[in-house]
Amino acid sequence: MIYAALNCSQHLSTLEALERGFPACDRSSRRSLRRSLQSDSQRVYFYDIGDQIVGAVIVHIPMKGYKAYVSSLIVSDKHRGEGIGLKLAKHVEETAKSMGYETLILDVRVRNKAAILLYNKLGYVRVKRIKGYYADGTDAYHMTKDLGGAK
Repeated sequence: MIYAALNCSQHLSTLEALERGFPACDRSSRRSLRRSLQSDSQRVYFYDIGDQIVGAVIVHIPMKGYKAYVSSLIVSDKHRGEGIGLKLAKHVEETAKSMGYETLILDVRVRNKAAILLYNKLGYVRVKRIKGYYADGTDAYHMTKDLGGAK
């Protein structure tokens, strides 16, 4: 089940735990994650199986404009390959489109083959390669998806 996260210590701890699945240099700070939960211009959605949260997505939805930015999509190691990332990504697309946004944007490590395959499957287009985007010097692909709606 997918649901919106609340600004509470339990959800903050859960986000931190999920982020441990990222390389250390890519993890968001506790402060940044707390800001994501508190912000009016960001949404955090969780995916749970039973009473266990196994995935999350953070999306920046600006008050003005037509583009939303997916800043993080993570699924616990144990549940990767089960379609959870796909479900979270589709949920974000539907939410952004219903709010009048026309485009979703994201950046992904060039070596993250599983994520790139997922985003290609969802119809994201690689716009450019950003040299040295990540703290460890790794490049990123900047990708966009047209949601097909006008504001």
